[in-house]
Amino acid sequence: MQKQKIDTTTYIIADTHFGHENINKHEPIRLRKSYENGFSNPDEFMIHQWNQKVKPDDAIFHLGDLAFKYPDILELSNKLNGKKILLIGNHDKAKDMQILKENGWEIIDSIIIDLKPKLSHKIDKIISKYTDEKLLACYVCDIDNKRLMFTHFPLFNNNPYDKHYENITKPLEEIFVNLQCDFNIHGHTHSQGAKEPFCISACVEKIVFEPIALSELLKGK
Repeated sequence: MQKQKIDTTTYIIADTHFGHENINKHEPIRLRKSYENGFSNPDEFMIHQWNQKVKPDDAIFHLGDLAFKYPDILELSNKLNGKKILLIGNHDKAKDMQILKENGWEIIDSIIIDLKPKLSHKIDKIISKYTDEKLLACYVCDIDNKRLMFTHFPLFNNNPYDKHYENITKPLEEIFVNLQCDFNIHGHTHSQGAKEPFCISACVEKIVFEPIALSELLKGK
């Protein structure tokens, strides 16, 4: 599939966790916002919010943890509008990713540096030390004179809970510094956000449970 161009009109979202009932215990805002909007099921609420914003020809970039134990990932995919890109998160399963890839999704599961010049020589040595890490993925590009790194995990967050992901975050942090990125747009942290001011959360809990245009996410930055 031809790679979708990411620009300021691209919609961004992360950590929908479709099908993950237990997440509602940790993030009660999911149930509360669903009830406030007339939905008893957060999945149905988020699908509605997604399709209210995203039209079939719009690009949408999901920053990981699309679903967890969802009974039919293809059925879910068919319910969601847009030309869809997914950067893998820690809850995204390989078999689901293959199904999505075969049905029109672009899956980012590696380091992609979309720069001119590519500057790949700056990162080859970094990633060569971590070739076995299946979740080592990011997308770096320049948009509106800003260098952006899209990841699932936030950078420089030093959360003890995520210590076992250090082999993912450390090389990403090195790449961020070496490429002189301005902002890290991420997921994973849900309602907690991240501590660094250059980290911008796209988690559903932070964006009112609906996809947000990149221009809006970057407003004021």
